Amino acid sequence: RSLRKLHPAENQDELPVLLERAGQKAVALFHDFPRIACDEEVYSETNLPNRLTSVGAMRRNSAIHKFRYIVIPKQTGAILSFDEYRTDAKGNPVDIASFGDLMMITSNFTSTWLYLSPADQHGSRFRYFGTQRADNRQCYVVGFAQNPEAARDVSGFRLGNRSAALLIQGIAWIDEPSYAVVKIETWLLAPRTDIGLQDENTVVDYRPVK
Repeated sequence: RSLRKLHPAENQDELPVLLERAGQKAVALFHDFPRIACDEEVYSETNLPNRLTSVGAMRRNSAIHKFRYIVIPKQTGAILSFDEYRTDAKGNPVDIASFGDLMMITSNFTSTWLYLSPADQHGSRFRYFGTQRADNRQCYVVGFAQNPEAARDVSGFRLGNRSAALLIQGIAWIDEPSYAVVKIETWLLAPRTDIGLQDENTVVDYRPVK
């Protein structure tokens, strides 16, 4: 569904230049990125077995939590990254595990576009799919999948006392004139049945904010 009205690429000839320019833009945007604090509202909904009803019935639980989401750019040599974490409204760190009605929560939204940075490109395989409009902008569409043997920026997942590293694949929409990332959609490279995680899908849109 994400690739409807895609104009397919005839070959992969444009991919090396496209990745080079997108990488240069990623570096430039990183150095222009300020430290920021955002107001974040997290809505969580879960369906769990209801022990008070007949077998197979489910109970829906929902919760809303408000946080302060902090993003701080950090560079170590050629490696670009962000420290991203949550606090309460007064700036005090929060322990997400202490929220019993918040079953799962993700982070590191800002750093998603760094998969296109020069240092991180070495950890993924890329393919040029073609062009498509996204957010009313004409974009190059590039698919990528992390290489288990080379990926540096690996996501993590924790549920109770179980944790695991996650490898991802995804699609990036790159603005044609500027080579800035407009949108990234990611999902698991493979299900992690060992920890009960079948899928995880993330969509991040990047838009100017005045």
